[in-house]
Amino acid sequence: GQQIQGAMDFLYFDIKPYVRGGPRLFQLAINALDTSGGSNTAIERDLFAPLRQLVLAGEEDGEVDFRPVSQKIEASAKQLTDAARDRKVDDAIAASDVIIADLSSLFTTINKEAGSKVFLLPDDPEYEKRSDAYRSKMAEGKSTTLMKKDGD
Repeated sequence: GQQIQGAMDFLYFDIKPYVRGGPRLFQLAINALDTSGGSNTAIERDLFAPLRQLVLAGEEDGEVDFRPVSQKIEASAKQLTDAARDRKVDDAIAASDVIIADLSSLFTTINKEAGSKVFLLPDDPEYEKRSDAYRSKMAEGKSTTLMKKDGD
């Protein structure tokens, strides 16, 4: 659950402002969305992997088939990565909005099925409070990665 919530954080707190923030921030979006590195990319780690885990969990308990919405999100993510790579700002903005809306829809479905607030949605007044925790977590992860590189 936390990983897929983290996917929303990645899209909402990083990608959404990056694609809207002018050339310097747009370059950060390009870097974050670059899939040429295979499984060791931000979008693979922060969106696709948690999404696949959710699909598998749904298959295992047999109650909800998350595959259609997962495929829709992955298709939108491909549009986003292509738009970023091709520096098509308007297309990247539109695609990021679609992914956030689709993931929000998925979260709403899961929350309804569970009968509780399993996932926090961006339109929830409490959501912005996640920003500081997300930034700290990302800074921690980056510094750990940097230390590993320095120590090799």
